Amino acid sequence: MNENIDNVLNELWEENLKKFPFKGYINPARKSAYCAMSKMLHPHVPANSKILDFGCGPLDKTFMFKSLSNDLYAFDTLEDIWHTVDGNDSTIKKYAKDSGINFIDNFNDIKNHQYDVIMLHDVVEHFHMSPKSLLNELIGYLKDGGLLVLTVPNAGNIRKRFHLMKGKTNYPRYEYFYWYPGKWDGHVREYVRGDLDSLVHFLGLNKVELHTFHIHLDALSKVARPIWRAVSTLIPNTRDSFYLIARKPDGWIPRHKPTKEEFETAFGRQYFSRLLDQEKLKWE
Repeated sequence: MNENIDNVLNELWEENLKKFPFKGYINPARKSAYCAMSKMLHPHVPANSKILDFGCGPLDKTFMFKSLSNDLYAFDTLEDIWHTVDGNDSTIKKYAKDSGINFIDNFNDIKNHQYDVIMLHDVVEHFHMSPKSLLNELIGYLKDGGLLVLTVPNAGNIRKRFHLMKGKTNYPRYEYFYWYPGKWDGHVREYVRGDLDSLVHFLGLNKVELHTFHIHLDALSKVARPIWRAVSTLIPNTRDSFYLIARKPDGWIPRHKPTKEEFETAFGRQYFSRLLDQEKLKWE
């Protein structure tokens, strides 16, 4: 787009707040985070690239990526508990249609396209299994030179460090976990910088950017926010979230099986020798 990206994002933010069908869901104090997620990707994405937002939820973040492209796809199973009540799943699909976003709720339909960008925002920390198989499959639907984009919570952010020192949890609140109806859909494994570097290596991608940013500054008072911004500028790994951009190289092939050295590092010599033989394991 030729317009200034900040102006475009401001207009989209106001439009999203006005039209988003679930009132009170979008926290106005998180405007900078919503805009940053699109702005950080903007220099790397040609105009009107084909973009897939995988695990899009109610499209509150997806809407902001209209600043990057008019060829925007969004996938979600809409199986979270709140998606399944009061016709919320139908409301989300209607918002996609009204917003010019191509909504996909059948995973097989993803395969009908080759994408320039596939993004997963605040998704992989919810997985109960390794992201290996899913991410390898999704990368297969990227064009050569295409981008995989992840945002994940920082397991080592400063709030969690202070909570641990005070005897509080660095996991989701226990009462939230305890009373959650049905299968747990909250965070299972959050990430640190080294995890994401390893993920890029295991997937055979080329890292473009990996940095931290703030999503939850609204948890602080307006007085505390500028102080915290200054502190986290000096110590970036204390911010609450990571933003990863990685590029698919030409000739990429998926790798589901570790090397011998990776296997022994992952499982340990004792575990390796007593229980496992990687040649007998199913790696898919």
